[in-house]
Amino acid sequence: MSTPGTFRIGDGAPVPFATAADLWVRAARDVLHETAGRYHAAIDEGELAKQVQTRSGVRTRVPASMWLERVLALLAHECHQRGEPLLTSLCTRTDGLALGVYAMTARPDGSALVGDVEQHAAEQRLECYVRHGASLPSDGGTPDVHRGAGRKSSTRAPKPRAGATAVAPKPRRTEEPVRTGRLCPTCFTEMSLTGTCGVCD
Repeated sequence: MSTPGTFRIGDGAPVPFATAADLWVRAARDVLHETAGRYHAAIDEGELAKQVQTRSGVRTRVPASMWLERVLALLAHECHQRGEPLLTSLCTRTDGLALGVYAMTARPDGSALVGDVEQHAAEQRLECYVRHGASLPSDGGTPDVHRGAGRKSSTRAPKPRAGATAVAPKPRRTEEPVRTGRLCPTCFTEMSLTGTCGVCD
């Protein structure tokens, strides 16, 4: 008998996806709460996906790219309702930049965030560190806006040839996520332009 797509780790019993998502949201809150207790800490999406499955006791064969954003959207909604800084700002891409779902859920009304997403996420992370008891420097800490840009590369740029004119590198541009519709008020996944949710309808 094949293992169901979403199942309990202990006995392999199937778990409805909606139930699993609720458990993953609770586990994600716990993981991100712990992350917020360390100044300038963050966790990448792959590691968060692993930890929420382990902690919840529910695993899925579905790739994290197909369910983690929904979990983070639900958690962001919960943070908005509680009047908390966004714990979801602490979950980043592997290069340290904000996830696409962050900009989609940064506003309580579900509208896409317009402006500097990285600055907004960095400020929210700092608020999380303050709220959740991280040990901060004497100046109160600063937003880590350049988290992604600060990562070192394993390769070196070639040296310019003798007599060649050095060209300054172009500044890295953070692309805004492209949205086609608003978020579903029930499951917080993106709807089509007609307002139809592919998950709920």
